[in-house]
Amino acid sequence: MTLSEIKKVNLCSIISHFGGEIDEKTINFASQKVKFNNEWLIVKINEKTGDWTYFDCRNPQNNGTIIDFIKKNIADLNIPQICRLISEIMGENYIELPIKSTFKIKNNLENEIRHDNTNPVVASKMSVKKCLATADIERLSGWRGLNLSTIAEFESEIKTEFIKPSPLSPVIKNFCFPHRKFSIENGNLQREICGYEVRNTDFKGFQGEKGLWGKGVDVGKSVDCYIFESVFDAMSFHQIYGENGFYISLGGGFGVKQIDYLCLILERQQSQNLVCCFDSDEAGNKMSDTLKMALQERLPHLNFSRNVPKNAKDFNELLQKSSQNLSI
Repeated sequence: MTLSEIKKVNLCSIISHFGGEIDEKTINFASQKVKFNNEWLIVKINEKTGDWTYFDCRNPQNNGTIIDFIKKNIADLNIPQICRLISEIMGENYIELPIKSTFKIKNNLENEIRHDNTNPVVASKMSVKKCLATADIERLSGWRGLNLSTIAEFESEIKTEFIKPSPLSPVIKNFCFPHRKFSIENGNLQREICGYEVRNTDFKGFQGEKGLWGKGVDVGKSVDCYIFESVFDAMSFHQIYGENGFYISLGGGFGVKQIDYLCLILERQQSQNLVCCFDSDEAGNKMSDTLKMALQERLPHLNFSRNVPKNAKDFNELLQKSSQNLSI
């Protein structure tokens, strides 16, 4: 990357990469507050040049561009070294976060039935998202019983992030699953990342607006749609049954916006069959009934069916039981 390109990198994302915490209250403002090493930095973009700058509220000497931030706060590197460092952070796996977003801790979803246990440490941060490394694949496989072929199939929709809750705390590496919102523009179906479902072995949370997580598998052979509460259930279902079509996760409960997005997908892909694969419990049954009623009003010709995991709460549990040769 050139020096000019480096200065146009989202500085909030870079500070977050090194453990900074963005004040969610300022996320939609022209100037954003980022807490770094217990000090508040004001970060903004020059609308004329596109360059990002910052200044320290308490230390007037700590200000400038992304080059100054690295030199004064991270390491005393020369410009070529800084360009290499930022390029490595960006890489081909780097996902640029929106300059202005609606990221927030709590999601106000209409008619939500199942509520997420949002972790505020995770949900209050914006961070650089990266693709899976070999160690991530091994960890995910061991944790959820997913084989390498399944992970490879869905790898484009699985990201990771590094979070450092405080300067003295260890770095946490989370799995992040991008949610997208959908719209029609000039007759074409458009999709845009609006948030991330964040998971780790001891918590689950959400960053941003909830949309839909999804992946098409050999859609040239089938445009059937399979919908799940969890991304892990979606991947597990594919590993067990090998069905082709669209795999969609709600990330827990759903509201009016998720219904709108789902209808757009079903209509544009001309899907005639939707298989509801929610959990085998009362909440899952209620969600299934609610979804069916909502979709039948909009898509009266849609064939709706329910697939319930046998002797398991969900399809990931079913997969892990079958992997352990337990009774299913």
